[in-house]
Amino acid sequence: MNIADKYCDHISIWEKELKAWIPDEIFDAHVHLGRKTDMSTDFSAERLKNALCTFSNMTLGEIKKWYGNLYAGKKITGLFAFPFPLQEMNFIRANEYIFEIMQIDQGVRGFIWTNPKSIKLTIDVFTNAERRGVRFAGAKPYYDILGKSNFDTLMEEILPRQLLKFINSEKLILMLHTTGKGIGDKKVRDYIKSISDYFPQIKIVLAHMGRHLSVADFEEFMKSELPDNPSVFLETSSSSQVEIYKMVLENTQLRKRLLFGSDIPFGLITGMEKWSETSGAIFKTRDKYAWSESGSYGYADLTYNTYHVIKAIKDALESLNLNKNDINKLKNDIFLNNALVLTL
Repeated sequence: MNIADKYCDHISIWEKELKAWIPDEIFDAHVHLGRKTDMSTDFSAERLKNALCTFSNMTLGEIKKWYGNLYAGKKITGLFAFPFPLQEMNFIRANEYIFEIMQIDQGVRGFIWTNPKSIKLTIDVFTNAERRGVRFAGAKPYYDILGKSNFDTLMEEILPRQLLKFINSEKLILMLHTTGKGIGDKKVRDYIKSISDYFPQIKIVLAHMGRHLSVADFEEFMKSELPDNPSVFLETSSSSQVEIYKMVLENTQLRKRLLFGSDIPFGLITGMEKWSETSGAIFKTRDKYAWSESGSYGYADLTYNTYHVIKAIKDALESLNLNKNDINKLKNDIFLNNALVLTL
């Protein structure tokens, strides 16, 4: 799919169900922004078989056009924005674009894409931006720059101690895409706990609801100490299983630490997450992609992933035994207030 493809409410889910339900103001806590010129080299044919390489660019102007259709009638109050953290990207130029859009749009809270192979370079990019009057709100570490699979990467490889010391000293929000098998893995959970124990100034946002390969994996997370840890937040993008949100919303402490995120442009993939024994974490989709497996596409009842995420939140929230006022308060917290409070 090209990001210029025309918007289509394939199954009328926005117009018939979501538009009237979702609050009038939205804070999108997970978006990737960048220019095509931020790439140092094009994707190889082999890399295009990876869902990670579905998109490589989306400008601030382009995302605002998409918002006008995706969330028609709603105000996008703010967003957490970071580069496309890919091997093919120029590290300096990619972070520079986030700096530039923070200069012109106060609603953008930029996150610096960190380089675990050169922490000095990461710090230099951060301090250079600050000298020019712009401060990054958070940090976005990622595995791909290491040149290996997420499943083969350890948490300490993307977040070495020296990098954590810097993030802690600057009191940055950490947008964390977990490695390995995600929060179903005790080693991953233990590392997250160690961050909060040793670096108390860091607020940890677990992207994609922490990454989980199954509902059972998420149950393991919920049984741990992490859901009650005030430093740990959850961000919703890609996670479209109602059972996951039911578990979270039944924990009253977590209700204040759940943030809506779209992962646009990846949230524009027309599908829902799926585990593949051969390819790992992919999607079952409406459309065929370069990474699609046989039989995993052609589902006419699917549309943009971000809509399926919102639908799952809606169904889970409405399953709670709450009155209308409490539901409305919870909606406003998830889609707006929790992110705003986090940035204070």
